[in-house]
Amino acid sequence: MLKEEKLDPRVKRTRQLLQESIMKLMEQKDIHSITVQDITDQAGLNRATFYAHFDDKYALLNYMVRDMFQQQLEQRLSAQPTLTEETLRLLTLTVCEYLGQFIGHCSPARHNSDQIMMTSQVQNHVYEILLSWMQAASHQSQPAYATLENAATFASWAMFGSVLHWADRGRKLSSEALTNQILALLLPALDPYLDN
Repeated sequence: MLKEEKLDPRVKRTRQLLQESIMKLMEQKDIHSITVQDITDQAGLNRATFYAHFDDKYALLNYMVRDMFQQQLEQRLSAQPTLTEETLRLLTLTVCEYLGQFIGHCSPARHNSDQIMMTSQVQNHVYEILLSWMQAASHQSQPAYATLENAATFASWAMFGSVLHWADRGRKLSSEALTNQILALLLPALDPYLDN
């Protein structure tokens, strides 16, 4: 799994404070209305501390979305997962549950483009995870019709788009049922890349 370098506990605590602050603020207003000063005031930190960790509020938001998703995923997967039918199922289910929680969590005044901007971090992260799993299993013969990058792109966008559509349209299926439908399409395409 993709892991960040081991962070100093003080760095982790500061980033956690900033994440909690932006989450509280997003319950009240949209991201465009929130300033770095709002975030630091809420966290009880100064702006210099903020900028020592993040370039701007969007970098904090991207970090937060990826970090929260990664934590949820790590609760399900083994320490050294490979691309198998089971890890693909767990990854897809985590995407369903995470985006299902995330979409609609923030202020109703927020625009769909804001949600897509934030949740697209999940798609990027899923792409990186799938690509790393495929590269780890690269001892297998790869099909001539797709590179690892294209296969990971296809799978991550198929997963992300399906889940985004499901979450945005009222979640008429359970996350498990949606996962089964996504896997019915993905598994045949990814079969040459699976670690059997």
